[in-house]
Amino acid sequence: MAQGFPDGNFRIINADTGLCLVALFGGMSGGIGQERDRLTGELVDVPYQHTKDQVLGVAKPKGDKGELWFLDNNKNSWGYELWHLVNLNKDIRSWYNLYAWDRNFGSGACELELVGRGTPNQNQWEARPRAGTGLFDFLPVPQGEGKKLVGLAGNGDGTYTAVLDDEGAPHQLWRFEVA
Repeated sequence: MAQGFPDGNFRIINADTGLCLVALFGGMSGGIGQERDRLTGELVDVPYQHTKDQVLGVAKPKGDKGELWFLDNNKNSWGYELWHLVNLNKDIRSWYNLYAWDRNFGSGACELELVGRGTPNQNQWEARPRAGTGLFDFLPVPQGEGKKLVGLAGNGDGTYTAVLDDEGAPHQLWRFEVA
C-alpha cells in the first residue's frame, strides 16, 4: 500500500452514501471547417468532431471501468514519486488524473475534476486511516494550514458532487474496494 492506497486497481467509495468516484464520458464537440479541394482549388466545408475530456462524476458502483483507479507511484525525472490518482478509463488521448485546484484560496469547498495525465502541477494524494473505523480520509499532499479532505457535497436534488472541503464537512470517510 503506497500512500495508504491499495495496490492495483480499486474503487473509491464514500462510506456514508455508497457512491463512488467515476470518470464519465465528456461528450463530443464538432463544427464545420474549410479546406481547399486539391483538384479545383475551391473552398469546401468539412464537418469534424472531437471527443471532449472525461469529467468526474459520482455514481453507485456498477462494475464499469470508469470506476477503477490506481495510484501512480512511478518516479518523475527528479526521482520523486508521482502519487497521482489515475482513472483506469483511458480514452484515445490520455489517462485522466484526479485533480483539486482550490479556486477558493483556502476557504470552503472546491469541486474536484479530472485532468489529462502529464498536465503540469498535478496533485499528489494520500489516504490516512481513521482510527478504529477501517475507513480512510483522503487528501492532496502536502497542505499548508487547515486540513482539507475529499468529500461529497449534496446538490439539494439527491445528487452529489466530489469536493475538497475543510476537515469536518459531511461525507468525508471513504473505503477502497479492490477490483
